[in-house]
Amino acid sequence: MGQGIGILVTKFPKETSASYSLREPAEVKEFLRKLAKSNGTKKG
Repeated sequence: MGQGIGILVTKFPKETSASYSLREPAEVKEFLRKLAKSNGTKKG
């Protein structure tokens, strides 16, 4: 447990346990590209 990330895709803000929230499916491709480029490290 504790491995992986949750990604919520919704146009409407809602409470979630997801690590990331994106507004629409088109953002998922760009998000995954950036995540792969960063070697999966989460900054902040």
